[in-house]
Amino acid sequence: MARSFKKKKQSVKIQNSNYPIPPSNQTITGKPIFSFIYLQSNYCISLCTKEQKVGFTDTMRILSSLSWQQINSSNRHLHGKEIISRDSLKVPIPATIAEDENIIAIRFHDNAPMVGVRRNDVFHIFWFDRNFTVYNHGN
Repeated sequence: MARSFKKKKQSVKIQNSNYPIPPSNQTITGKPIFSFIYLQSNYCISLCTKEQKVGFTDTMRILSSLSWQQINSSNRHLHGKEIISRDSLKVPIPATIAEDENIIAIRFHDNAPMVGVRRNDVFHIFWFDRNFTVYNHGN
C-alpha cells in the first residue's frame, strides 16, 4: 500500500522589526545594496554591451563581498568610489537627489562608471556611464 505524503504549508511571517529602517547615515549591514529604482532611461543597463553587462555582473559579485568601508578606502579605478562634482555633470540632476547628497561613481566595466548616490547601505544607480558622457572625466 502506497503512502501519500502531503507537504505541510509553512507560513513565513516577516515582521518589520526584522528589517528595521535605520536613521539617516546609519547602516544595517555595512555592505552595499544596489538599487535601480532611479535609473535614467538614457543611461540604462539595457543599453550596455554584452561585455559591459558581464563586467557589471562581475563587479556586483566583488562589491557585494566588500564593506562600504573597504570600498571607501579602495582605489577609485579598482573597486573604490569617487565623489563627482555637480559642476562636472553633463546631465540634468534629478529632483530625487538632494542638494546635500554626494554624487559618486563606481567603476563597473573597465573604467566605465555607474553613477548615483549612497543612502545608508543602498547605492542608488542613476546612470550607467558606458560612453563617458554623464560627467567630465578630465579628458
